[in-house]
Amino acid sequence: VRSGYSSSLAIDSLGGIHIAHADRYYDKLRYCYRSGEDWSCEEIEGSNGASVMAVDSKNVAHIVHRKGGWNFPPGARYCSNPEGVWECQDIETLSDCGGGADIFIDSQDKVHFIEPCYSWGSLRYCSNVGGWSCENVEFNEELEENGASSIFVDSSGNVHLTHKKPTSPGTRYCIRSGGGWNC
Repeated sequence: VRSGYSSSLAIDSLGGIHIAHADRYYDKLRYCYRSGEDWSCEEIEGSNGASVMAVDSKNVAHIVHRKGGWNFPPGARYCSNPEGVWECQDIETLSDCGGGADIFIDSQDKVHFIEPCYSWGSLRYCSNVGGWSCENVEFNEELEENGASSIFVDSSGNVHLTHKKPTSPGTRYCIRSGGGWNC
């Protein structure tokens, strides 16, 4: 794997290894897969931002990455290859988001994504349940760039997340059950 930046790793149910990373030298999002002893790598699309990846129950890779930078308009992009060909689409176009993001695939193979947007002072949650939609979890003007976050969806469909607490040590926990967030 060359020029790996912001790499993400997933292992599928067959033991296959999936890696997504930004190749900042060539400004490309790359995907590599290893089955047995053989690696294959390919370029997905132009990017030089952070990426996160998960694999669903059918061993399909799902990647959310940030375009951003000098060469690309800002925004979160979703890429997947269910038929062996990469398909990518915009999720949203907010800038200054992405560092410290996380992704989770639920039991229905739906994608859930969380990212801090530090210039906007918001923690953003996006999912493709019923088509892509995004919402603010909470606002905090002191939200930090690259503030680590983690997301999990339980068997009842409740979304749980943690993120780095701004300006002080610790972690903040939020849950979305029903229609709203409690932090």
